[in-house]
Amino acid sequence: LAAFGGIFFAMGGGFTLPTTQSIATKSVDDSRRGGVLGTYQASSSLAVILSTAVGGALFSLYPHLPNQVAFVASIVAILRAVLLARMFSRGAARHV
Repeated sequence: LAAFGGIFFAMGGGFTLPTTQSIATKSVDDSRRGGVLGTYQASSSLAVILSTAVGGALFSLYPHLPNQVAFVASIVAILRAVLLARMFSRGAARHV
């Protein structure tokens, strides 16, 4: 079952990472693109490190809590994605 979840995690990363990198680079001029990509990658790596540490600590204290937190975070991310999709379809995303 864990491997099945890993497949969806990998697919999600495959869809979202190139898209968010593209949005990040196209939102700034060429002279700042390298700095933006560096900051993007550093923040992504830091998020992976911190989430692994926090998830491990939570799991050792409360075995079901990381799954519940991940569920809530996924719902929030899905809602945010829907809102962004609506903004892009209306052309309002240029002002974000």
